[in-house]
Amino acid sequence: MNRVSIAARLYGIIAIFTVALAIFGGSALLSERESLYAARISQLKSLVDAAMGVAERYRGEVTKGTMTEAEAKAAAYADIGAMRYGKGDYIFVIDEAGVTIAHSVNPKALGKNFSGVADARGFLFTADVLPRALRDGSATVTYQWQRAGESEPIDKLSYYGHFKPWGVIMVTGVYIDDLRAELAAAAWQLLVKGTLIVLLLGVVTMFLVRSIIRPLHALNGDMRTLAAGNTEIAIREVALRDEVGMMARSLVVLRDGLVEREALAAAQARDQDVRVRRAQQLDRLASTFEADISVLAGEMSGAASAMERTSTTMSRVIAHTTEQSVGAVAAAEQTSANVQTVAAATEELAASIREIATQVMRSSQISRRAAEEAQRTDTIVKTLAVTAERIGSVIAVINSIARQTDLLALNATIEAARAGQAGRGFAVVASEVKELASQTARATDEVGNQIAAIQAETRQAVIAIDAIGGIINEVDSIATGIAAAMEEQGVATEEIARNVQEAAQGTLSVNGAITQMRHATTDVEASSVHVLGSAQSLGRTSNALSMTVSEFLGNVKAA
Repeated sequence: MNRVSIAARLYGIIAIFTVALAIFGGSALLSERESLYAARISQLKSLVDAAMGVAERYRGEVTKGTMTEAEAKAAAYADIGAMRYGKGDYIFVIDEAGVTIAHSVNPKALGKNFSGVADARGFLFTADVLPRALRDGSATVTYQWQRAGESEPIDKLSYYGHFKPWGVIMVTGVYIDDLRAELAAAAWQLLVKGTLIVLLLGVVTMFLVRSIIRPLHALNGDMRTLAAGNTEIAIREVALRDEVGMMARSLVVLRDGLVEREALAAAQARDQDVRVRRAQQLDRLASTFEADISVLAGEMSGAASAMERTSTTMSRVIAHTTEQSVGAVAAAEQTSANVQTVAAATEELAASIREIATQVMRSSQISRRAAEEAQRTDTIVKTLAVTAERIGSVIAVINSIARQTDLLALNATIEAARAGQAGRGFAVVASEVKELASQTARATDEVGNQIAAIQAETRQAVIAIDAIGGIINEVDSIATGIAAAMEEQGVATEEIARNVQEAAQGTLSVNGAITQMRHATTDVEASSVHVLGSAQSLGRTSNALSMTVSEFLGNVKAA
């Protein structure tokens, strides 16, 4: 039944109705036939009853004594034989054995027993009906008999009424071919009416089929279109107020649900794209941050190495200066000894003067070299200060990147909170990224503090180196003055005493300057040691920064 279409079911209703109508018509025809037969039998019965009334009236005359029984029977049979109805139909009388005793139409039948007479089909109709009439008082029988003047037998209905007082049976019969005509007319009327009803029902059913099937076909097309993914269809059957309209409205709900689902899927896809783009942006920031930190760490390592090399060079220069100052002290002592013994020998004085001049020239050269090395050291330390400033700027950039990363993590946390259950994993990753950003900020703050310390120490080194340069320049000036004094000693030996005095004073000044220079070199040595320590600390900080950044980037990429 599920495989039968609605149209077939509706047309099947027409077929069932047609069969039911045919059955009803057949039943009606049977009922009409029975009604016609009953009416005809009732008519025959009333005629026989009338005839029996005639016999009963004459029997009353016998009872009264006015007539004999034979006279009464003869008069009654004569009156009954004279009775006519219909198209010359009549009543005749037979006895209980079936022998005709009164027949006004066919006198030849008198005395004839019809019990052995059969109709055209061989049916012994009198032998069939007599026992029932004698038992029940009346009976009917249908048989085929020829109409007068015709040879073709037709159906005839006869009624047998038993008049017990005289022991006779009064019989009358009529041809019932008119009943067949009436039944045929009634059947034709039923057929015409049934056909009209079936046609009307067919038209109505066809209209119903079209009014149901067409919207259903349209709904089927809409469903197929909707199943193909087209949610922009217009469902026109929603205006119907029947079950098809209910289905159409349900389809509209389904379409709207699909539209909402597609919108939700598109929103989720957009959120996924946003998350992917943010992850890509975070990866690019991490890569850029890694490259910048690598460069800065390299620069910091290079600066630290340069500071170490500079401090080493400063230590060597200071050691050499110390050696030279020791030689200068020794030369000054020798000059003092020569001044004390100048009176002993002029030649020794000249030799001492030449020796002093030589030592002074060497001291001047050493002083100039020391001044050059001090200027070079000053340049390196200033470069180190500039590098430290650049590192401070890089730290500021790192802090800015860390703040941006923290801000991105905060935005990711907000987006994850909006995404609900689907964004819980991303919220965890965002929290880890935020924690890593905080760690980076703390690490960069620590590096910044270290760089600030390095910058302070570098500024102290610059001040110390400037002081060393001033002292060395002063030593160079003193050496130049000694050289001029020695030239004046060579011009006039008569001024030996005065020159010796000046030489003594000069040697005292040289001793004081050399002592100051030794003190300055000691300070510079201490500063170089401090610079070396700062450079080593900067190198360790740079390595720690590289490790921290590598760990941070590894965690970010792993997330």
